[in-house]
Amino acid sequence: MPKVVNVEEEKKAILDAFERCVLKSPMDKVTVRAIAKEAGISHSKIFLYFANRDEIVCAYAKIVANLYSDGYMQIAQRIKEENLTRKEMYELMVGKFFDLDPNNIASLLYLQIYVLGAYDERVKVVVDEIYDQWRRAIRSMVQSVEPDITDGRVRSLLILVEGVLVYRMNADLTKEDAMKMIEALFF
Repeated sequence: MPKVVNVEEEKKAILDAFERCVLKSPMDKVTVRAIAKEAGISHSKIFLYFANRDEIVCAYAKIVANLYSDGYMQIAQRIKEENLTRKEMYELMVGKFFDLDPNNIASLLYLQIYVLGAYDERVKVVVDEIYDQWRRAIRSMVQSVEPDITDGRVRSLLILVEGVLVYRMNADLTKEDAMKMIEALFF
């Protein structure tokens, strides 16, 4: 009887191997062969699931985006249920990154994907889709507390959240430090 293969589990194993590879080497140096070796599968088997390395990168970017989107959906639900203040909402928005990615792995890899998108059109399309999704999610979430929010304010919040992610990679920024920043900026 032939072996039953769970395609989604195989893809996840490849994407997990990709993550481990990128934590060891810069993303632009990670090859399909290295990913296959890390996953413990043959080089050719990866091509059953992904056409090339860019597809792996894009699939990983979507996983990170979904991680954060799901987290923001939880915040949106909480805002509706608890009638949060603007300050509470901002604290939740920034603090959620620390809760979703406590070791800063997803953020570190996503930053590399973002940079790769500047040089690779296929990756850029995925990055642009993710940012559009984030803008809509933040607008929707904030409108429940600030119904007249402007596009400029939505962009400012997105920049703040992204800035916390980037700063967190370059400095020992704790969740408590980020909350103090929110307090100093907005209240």
